[in-house]
Amino acid sequence: MTERLRQSLEGRRGVYLAGWNNAKREFRSQLNDDLWSRTPLAIHPIIRTHPETRRKSLFANPQHAMIAVEGYDEADSSALLEELFAHCFKDEFVYSHGWRVGDLVFWDKRCLAHVADHTRLDEPGYIRYLPGTSTQGGVSE
Repeated sequence: MTERLRQSLEGRRGVYLAGWNNAKREFRSQLNDDLWSRTPLAIHPIIRTHPETRRKSLFANPQHAMIAVEGYDEADSSALLEELFAHCFKDEFVYSHGWRVGDLVFWDKRCLAHVADHTRLDEPGYIRYLPGTSTQGGVSE
């Protein structure tokens, strides 16, 4: 991450629209005044510290309707988010699992952006079966 981007985000919180999936990046056009008024905001630190490893991680995912960086106007916030998302999803940071029957994958949601691959949803016979579980663990700071 560039030092300029790091400094722009240090100590800042991201603003999310709770409950909205932004996979197609079109959610703003779907929100009328009534939906805006009924959609709660969720606010989380963007740069977080893992409670066990003490390593810094980014809590940023375009699919989860992250709409702003607290403390910036809309134009600056949008530019920062575009730069942040471009950084987060560079090939060097992405793991894409090639699923096979019997596979089981675990990840730590406190420091990993899970983005589902929706490219096969229209294939006949495709079933996305994703049972979930949670374990105890500290919350990232």
